[in-house]
Amino acid sequence: CETLPLLDEARAILEDLRRYPDAGAWISFSCKDAEHTCGGDAIADCARLLDKESQVAAIGVNCTAPQYVADLIRNIRAHTAKPVVVYPNTGETYDAVTKTWHGSPT
Repeated sequence: CETLPLLDEARAILEDLRRYPDAGAWISFSCKDAEHTCGGDAIADCARLLDKESQVAAIGVNCTAPQYVADLIRNIRAHTAKPVVVYPNTGETYDAVTKTWHGSPT
């Protein structure tokens, strides 16, 4: 389950997972900076919550600017021993009005 902007969305996924005891998931968040999801939740809070869940196999970030990824990994790692999944975006900026990407890939 990827590109979650809010911790509440992860909580909803956890509720569904609990209905299927044999199911598991990786959960990754999109982040606006080195410490917060796009919705403003602290990535440390996300990692702490998901660390306690046996059905969560890995925690991570995706669709996030590359310059924030190293700090996000450190923030997640400080609160879990689970694998950390990371796949950032290209570093370009998306313009929703024109539906185009701008800038240079990093």
